Amino acid sequence: MGAARAFLPTGLALVVVGLSACGEAKLDTGRAESEIRSGITRQTGVKIDTVRCPDDVEARRGETFRCVALASNGQRARVEVTQRDDEGSISWRLIAQRQR
Repeated sequence: MGAARAFLPTGLALVVVGLSACGEAKLDTGRAESEIRSGITRQTGVKIDTVRCPDDVEARRGETFRCVALASNGQRARVEVTQRDDEGSISWRLIAQRQR
């Protein structure tokens, strides 16, 4: 009976750790913003000053979200981002541009 009691706290600790791992993983949107900014500049030759994406994006394969890119020439573009996996890999495409 003493050995069973010794394992009880360890078992409870493992359950707590396991449950905390079930929390929703968040995407590093700062990394996504940087990738989009350099990608647009590389593909179009237009210098992008900023890209803004939502801060609280759940990391989930196949999910999409939108960001806004602002170029140094005043143009704004909406960017549709698709998560290729739940590890931070993304693909993106420009969906609209407008003069500021």
